[in-house]
Amino acid sequence: MVDVTRNGTPVPVTVTVTGFRHARIGGLCQSVVVPLPVLGPYTLRLTGGERDRAEARNMFIDSKALSIGQAEFEDIDTGVAAGAVDKGPIGPGDRHSRYFDPDGVAQQARSADLTDVRATAATLNVPDLTMRLKRGSRECF
Repeated sequence: MVDVTRNGTPVPVTVTVTGFRHARIGGLCQSVVVPLPVLGPYTLRLTGGERDRAEARNMFIDSKALSIGQAEFEDIDTGVAAGAVDKGPIGPGDRHSRYFDPDGVAQQARSADLTDVRATAATLNVPDLTMRLKRGSRECF
């Protein structure tokens, strides 16, 4: 798949782009490395959901690297055409993107229980959230 940055630059992402209306997540880790002038790279890391699961709504995963330690799907439908997906948060703007392939292979499920996830989400409720800014490249994985 191909995604587009804010400035319009196309970038490759994982073979599977994943969307969820609602997800429960254990062992959440998100990170971004930011190059700062004069200071060099710094990493912003968010972690949580170790004791109680984090919850996400309208979660969309499209990254260069994706790691999920354990995934349990309920009522999964694998091999559906991307243009026929109706259980995840695909918006009209996504479907009309020049990078969207309606004939591409997709999967969908009624629900998912994920553990040890590195991802992004539109709405994220994370118990025991920790946010740290550290010098250097200290990505989650």
